[in-house]
Parts: sequence; C-alpha cells; structure tokens
Amino acid sequence: MYKIDDHVACAVAGIMSDANRLINTAMVQDQRYTFAYQEPMPVEQLIQSLYDNKQGYTQFGGLCPFGVSFPFAAEAREAAKASSEKKESGKSSVFMDVKPWDDEADMKKLEEAVHSIEVEGLLWGASKLVPVSYRINKKQIMLTILDELVLVDTLIEERIT
Repeated sequence: MYKIDDHVACAVAGIMSDANRLINTAMVQDQRYTFAYQEPMPVEQLIQSLYDNKQGYTQFGGLCPFGVSFPFAAEAREAAKASSEKKESGKSSVFMDVKPWDDEADMKKLEEAVHSIEVEGLLWGASKLVPVSYRINKKQIMLTILDELVLVDTLIEERIT
C-alpha cells in the first residue's frame, strides 16, 4: 500500500519500477494541487491525471506501456469537510472593457462615470488604457465582487447600460 496523501492510498499489482514512477508522479501532482488550491486534490481528478499520464506514454511517447494496475482507496471527506469548515463567501475578479464610440470620447470622464457606481460587495480596482485601433483606446478596469451580493450580469444590465 502506498499513501499518496492523507485522504487517498493505493495498492499495486504489476511491475514495481513502473508503479514507483507513477506513484511519484501522482504524489507530485497532488502536492502541486494542494499548494495551488489549499485543499486536497479530488480523488477522481488524481486518478484521471494518473491514467492520462499512463496513456500518454503508451500512445504518444513510443514507449512500452506501463505494466501496472492500481486499486485506489479514499476516505469520504465531503461530510467531514462541510462540518469542520466555516462558510466563506466567494470573490471574483473581473476585467471590464469600456469602449468608446469614437476617438473623441473623454476616457477620463468615462472612467469616472463607471467608478461612480456604488454597490455593496463591489470594489473597483486598477485601470489602464489599451489600444484598439488607430487613435481609439478602450479602458480596461478591474473589479472585485462578492459572489453572494453582486452578479456581473445584473450589474451590467441594471447599473452600467
């Protein structure tokens, strides 16, 4: 039995050298996922990535297929996770493009008009001018919203247009 992470382990049937290589790959993938997302990698995703790697060597690498099979065992952590974690509200970062009708539009005034929109859960961020075509620029504005309080579609339909 090999422990890949705290929530998943696997047994091996087949060639041990092939198994060691694939298990090390699975451990590294799980650690990268955990580092990036601060939560354990879902078991289905871990198994799928492992078998994609295994298939890739066989199909595209021109190498001999891996001679190993893995039965996996994982703990049901959804219920434990739901009871132990506090509920956090989600945040989304959005880039909004504000495009003028022609090259005579005052982009500073346009940006001030957009920034004048105030909604609970909406935080305006940095902005920059991005060239679109000759003498015409668009304003790219970053905003952060709390997903529980603000919907992007509703914000655009009701407040901006």
